[in-house]
Formats: sequence, C-alpha cells, structure tokens
Amino acid sequence: MTVVELIDTLKQIANDVYKELGSPYPESVYRNAMEVDLRLRSIRFESEKVLEVEYKKHYVGVGYLDLLVGEPNEQVIVELKAARTLAGDAERQQLRKYLTLKGVNFGLLIDFPQKSGDESSSEDGEGEQHKRTRRRKPPKPGMPVFHEINLAERKFREGNAARKNLP
Repeated sequence: MTVVELIDTLKQIANDVYKELGSPYPESVYRNAMEVDLRLRSIRFESEKVLEVEYKKHYVGVGYLDLLVGEPNEQVIVELKAARTLAGDAERQQLRKYLTLKGVNFGLLIDFPQKSGDESSSEDGEGEQHKRTRRRKPPKPGMPVFHEINLAERKFREGNAARKNLP
C-alpha cells in the first residue's frame, strides 16, 4: 500500500469511526476504535509510540505519537484531536516535530469534532484552554477534519528555492 492509499484508508477509517461513535468521546476512544479497524484490515501500526526528546545529546523527556501506521518505508504518523475547536498551528507544529524526530515524511492530523453542547473531550485539559481563548473556530458537525503534512514535499520545495538562488 502506498502512502497516498494509506492516508486515504486512514481518512475512511476515521470517517467510519465518527459515523458510528459520534461525539463526545476523548481522543483515546477514537484511537482505540481506529486500532480495531487497522487490525481488521491487517494494517501494521503502533499505538502511543514513545519518542525520546534530546537536548545537546542528552535525554530531556518524551513525546507520544497517537499512531504510527504502515510499513517502515511507507509510514504515516497520525495525531488525533477531540476538542470543540479545530486544531491550529500549534497542533500542526507538534506533528511536524514528531515527523522530524521519527524521520517520517507523512503526517495526518485528525480532528474529531465535538458538538458545541458537549463538554470538551480532551484528556489533558487542552479543551479548557480552547474554551477560554476562543482563538479557533469550531468545526462543522458531522465529519472529522483532516490536515495532511508532507515533509518530503516541503524539503523538495525548499531545495528548489535554494538552487534558484545559486549563481
């Protein structure tokens, strides 16, 4: 399965999960449901993969990938969000950092919308911050929202831009 096919499959799984479960649930419920579908489709994955963070070659902490999906040369990092507001720049930057740390080029950020009358489902209190700041618009109810990140394409564009500046 190519990365493009894998991303399409992940989107279909997320849509199926949300159609069946709806809202409000914490990220862990959506992740567990996605794992069921990945297993049923015999798609290789790791859940809550630990990423060691280093500073000046010293271990300083960890990050956790929600899902690492696919074969070693065709992997996608999947980050899930379940909040009353859409993921923004901070969540996309977090995914970019995970991609860089893991050496993976493709990421998929999935927002499972929580209806405005629901309490925030974020497990880490993140939803409370979103309620207070109102910096992001709420998602449209009914379907997950997807954000794809392709570091390989970005590196290609940056390399081309650098070559254009050569004498």
